[in-house]
Amino acid sequence: MAFGKRRTKRKAKRLGNELSEKELTLQQAADVIGVHVNTVRRYIHTGVLPAKIYHARRFKVYEKDVKALMIGQKYAPRKTN
Repeated sequence: MAFGKRRTKRKAKRLGNELSEKELTLQQAADVIGVHVNTVRRYIHTGVLPAKIYHARRFKVYEKDVKALMIGQKYAPRKTN
């Protein structure tokens, strides 16, 4: 692990994990939102919910994007370097 990454993780831990981006499976996201998993898939395919493909046709979504969807924002703001 590079020095910068370790330092960022320590800082995130101090700040209450505000900088961490927890990844959720589609089923976990569906449980949080209160909809069927196919609805989450439709949100991803229509661009309502950003997702990351990690294996063939499997997706992960960020928890902050799911929460942003719940409160009506299009997506959670990203940190740019």
